[in-house]
Amino acid sequence: MDCEHAQEHILESFLEARPSELQAMVDAHVAGCAVCAAFAAKQRALDLGLTVRLAPPALSPRFRARLRERIRHDTRPAWPDLLPDAVHFASCGVVTLVSLAVLPVSAPVVLAMALAGTFLSHVVLTAAHDCLDGAEEAGH
Repeated sequence: MDCEHAQEHILESFLEARPSELQAMVDAHVAGCAVCAAFAAKQRALDLGLTVRLAPPALSPRFRARLRERIRHDTRPAWPDLLPDAVHFASCGVVTLVSLAVLPVSAPVVLAMALAGTFLSHVVLTAAHDCLDGAEEAGH
C-alpha cells in the first residue's frame, strides 16, 4: 500500500469502520512509514479536538415533543396558498364575460386577448408571489 492510499483510508476511518483486512494493511503501512504515522497521529488529535469543541448541545427531554407540537401548530392549510390564484382566474373570467358583452369586437378576438392577458398577469403574479416568499424566508 502506498502513502496516498493509506492516508485516504486513515481519513475514511473517521467516517466509518474499515474492513479488518484493510485496516490491518493500513496499520502495517503506518507501522513502517514515519510520514503516515505522523499523519495518522495528527488526524487523531484533530478529530479529538473537534469532538471536544463541537460537542452537540444538551437538549431537554421534552425538546422533541415541543418541537413536534410547534411544527403541528405552525402548519397552515393549503387553501390560502391557492386563494390568490383562484381570485385571479375568477376575476379574469368576469372581465372576459363583461368584455364579450360590452366591446364591439368579435368574440374570438376578445377571448384571445383575455387568454393572453390572463396568462401574462398570472406569470407576473407568480413571480411577485415567489419574490415575496423568498424575502419572507430570508427574514426568518
